[in-house]
Amino acid sequence: KNYKVNYENFLNNKKFNDVIDTRDVWLSCSPWLKFESLMVPFDKKITNPQFIWDKYVLEDDKYYLNMMIMVHHGFVDGYHINLFLELLTENMQNLGNK
Repeated sequence: KNYKVNYENFLNNKKFNDVIDTRDVWLSCSPWLKFESLMVPFDKKITNPQFIWDKYVLEDDKYYLNMMIMVHHGFVDGYHINLFLELLTENMQNLGNK
C-alpha cells in the first residue's frame, strides 16, 4: 500500500512521501554498470537494509558481481551480514541443482 502511494507521488511530484515502512528491504540493481564502490545518499531516518548489485561478469566459467549492502548499525552488524551472505551464496550455488 505504501509503495503504491510513494510510487504515484513520485510520478506526479518527483518526491517520495515521508512514510517509510521499516519492514521493507530495498533492492536495486545497475546491470549496465560495473562498480567497485558505491555509496547511496545517506539519510539517518532510513533504517531499511539496502542492497544494490551491478553487472555480472563471466570469468573462468564462474559468474561474479559486486553487491553494495547498506544497513543501520543500530539494527544489524557484521555477524548478521555474514549470515545473509552465507545463505545467499548457498542458494546461488544450488541454482543449477533444482
